[in-house]
Amino acid sequence: MPTEPDVVSAAEAVLGLTTRPVYGYVGDLHPKLGRIGLIVSERWYRRSPLGVSRCDSGGLVGLHGAFGCIAKDAARAALLRLTMKESLTWGLRFRLEVFMCHGRLGGWLSYLRGQPPQRPLKDDRDAFIDNMSFDKDRRIWTWEARSESPIQRGDVEAIAITAEALKHVVPALRGTPSAFSNIKVIRGSASSVGVHHFDEENVVMAFMGR
Repeated sequence: MPTEPDVVSAAEAVLGLTTRPVYGYVGDLHPKLGRIGLIVSERWYRRSPLGVSRCDSGGLVGLHGAFGCIAKDAARAALLRLTMKESLTWGLRFRLEVFMCHGRLGGWLSYLRGQPPQRPLKDDRDAFIDNMSFDKDRRIWTWEARSESPIQRGDVEAIAITAEALKHVVPALRGTPSAFSNIKVIRGSASSVGVHHFDEENVVMAFMGR
């Protein structure tokens, strides 16, 4: 369940959703949401698609952070412009945007680490980025997918997890190994900079199916 249900409900009303979907960030694991991240197959979305937006819908409609540079009605109109309803070609559009706007060589890694686009996105999001403070707000350019289907076991391609959280998962790995068959477990690392578990190159490779 969302931490701000009223804001999420308002965004869902703008999008014409009558049931609360399952949300997924496209090609991104957000460290503020926890220490364990699931990388799921596009099969999950395709079973019951409810559209894809080019930014965080709740953040936009709720006028959070840099989204607050426009009025409420304008935010709702912007969300509709930034949304593709049930489009099954959005994956190609997303990859092109990462390639063209985040960098040809390190675009995926830059996007995963929450770095702002290097080039203009040429839509409403550019104004939000210009209004962004020193704190990089990845909600502006992180794509959001919504599906009416729950995430099933066969949808999970990989698990990215902190080394500390992995200690609690190890007993389950040993006790029910079949539950983790064919699922890649990516263990995070630690350095003098901090704990890494969602921003490493092997996570990018998992998103790319490698």
